Amino acid sequence: EIGTIYQDIGQTFESQQNYTEALSYYNKALKIKSASLDKTDPSLANTYSNLGNTCYFLGEYKAAFTYHKKALDIRRLIQPPHPSLGQTYHNLALVYEQIEDAPKAINYYKKALAIYLPIFGKAHPEVARTYVNMAVIYKNNGMLEVALKLNKRALKINRTLLGNTHPTIQTIINNIGNCHQLMNNDELALQHYQEAIHISKSIGNESETQLSLANPYLNIAALLEKQNRFLEALSYLNKTLKAQESLDDEHPDKSITYNNLGNIHQKLGDFKNALVWHNKALTIRLRTFGPTHHQVGITYNNMAAVFEKQGQIDKMIEYLAKSQAILKP
Repeated sequence: EIGTIYQDIGQTFESQQNYTEALSYYNKALKIKSASLDKTDPSLANTYSNLGNTCYFLGEYKAAFTYHKKALDIRRLIQPPHPSLGQTYHNLALVYEQIEDAPKAINYYKKALAIYLPIFGKAHPEVARTYVNMAVIYKNNGMLEVALKLNKRALKINRTLLGNTHPTIQTIINNIGNCHQLMNNDELALQHYQEAIHISKSIGNESETQLSLANPYLNIAALLEKQNRFLEALSYLNKTLKAQESLDDEHPDKSITYNNLGNIHQKLGDFKNALVWHNKALTIRLRTFGPTHHQVGITYNNMAAVFEKQGQIDKMIEYLAKSQAILKP
């Protein structure tokens, strides 16, 4: 059916992180399915879910919430409860996380667990993934001990399922290092980052190994920046860029590295290069997320700080206003 074909094309664009095109094809799929299917058809819920995820990645959180709620209304009717219901709760939690409603995000993650645990049991990847995402919220809200505990719980599950040298294990160990860094346990943080690097280098697949090195390198750079070791931080950011070579030039992950390079160059007093890197980050974020996404606002704010250092007050005011229009509507 043509609606399914449009949905498949949308998923291809989404996998390429071309969210604007993905949204276009998902809307085409929705238009056709809405005209031909019962309003409670599970296939319609899948399209709503795809639309919700795409709007989420575009920073359109109100629309994402609306679509996920539509998916939820359908999936709640399926008996016995299907894992897709847990996934919908998970998606709603992600939206609440982005709009900084931590209690509701945690509540929906718990709802997801209430679906997953009876179906999958305790030792399942979806259960572990939910623990990891809950840990992010607790970490961002300063509840670092809780975040650490949840990451360790996820690590235990995934080590049982995947062994000790899987990319997922590397990611969680990197997250544990980040918790320790925020708790000012710099030595423990560094140990975990180095362990993550060791796992990356033992994975075997060269391109996968290179890419998996990016996050621990990025975190070590942040650790060094916190210690005012800016030249060493710059070295690790350059290593991060090298690790990200296999990514598309406008991949969102590269915008994080560019942003951090801009900040480091500013702290080194190299304002010209700071603006070069921030402009690179801005180009990616505008294309990927659109002009109202909070990451775009953060980049405008960073650029305003550089203009202030250069004494370009008019430019500073211009970019600060752009930032505030997004971050403080």
